[in-house]
Amino acid sequence: MRLCALLFAAAAVPLCAQPGVPYQITYRAYVTGPHLSHAYLNAETVRAVRSDGSTYESQTTYKLDGSIHTQWRKFKLAGGTTVRAIDRLGLESVVHNANAGAAGARNRWDPAKSCAVQFNGGRMNQVASITSETRLGYRTYKIVMLSGPRHRVTLWRAPALDCAELGSMAETLDEQTGKYQMVYEEKVVDLRPGEPNAALFVLPRGLKTVSPDELSAEEMAACCYVN
Repeated sequence: MRLCALLFAAAAVPLCAQPGVPYQITYRAYVTGPHLSHAYLNAETVRAVRSDGSTYESQTTYKLDGSIHTQWRKFKLAGGTTVRAIDRLGLESVVHNANAGAAGARNRWDPAKSCAVQFNGGRMNQVASITSETRLGYRTYKIVMLSGPRHRVTLWRAPALDCAELGSMAETLDEQTGKYQMVYEEKVVDLRPGEPNAALFVLPRGLKTVSPDELSAEEMAACCYVN
């Protein structure tokens, strides 16, 4: 099972942010554990929000040998258009939904409620504790969740950045020692408050447009990429 899948399953975080809280954050995620000789780079991710509410996310994941596993970009524009592009395959999907902005606003995490409750009333599951901690100069809510009897997930969310995550960590319980061991960690390597780089929001050109289902099928069929 992919460890990042455990982390996202525990708390899926919608990217659609409230207009007026722009930022650009770059993350690197590492996988570690007693079965590995050292921590290895698992993913590089960029998440950005503009003041009009448009969002951008890109991610490259890696295999143990350092070669690319998957790579994609996703644009959510304020007018309700979502574009997901896989440049290496020359493919994209485009979906228009005029209600997407309103739905995204309802699904946002509420900074006034510890970034653990959505504006639509949805709540995070199995929250064990929420405390306050300063991270990268921002006050964050440190949210600890239990995911089954052996897994623990910790998120750091900054209310001043509309609950953007400033780090996350997944741990697995060692039944012999009774202690948790870190197996996945996502770190912020670059944080830029304010309007993100405009180049990120330049839509792809020359890609073949297919349905989201077709794009997913092609992505699965091509996995894993070869450099």
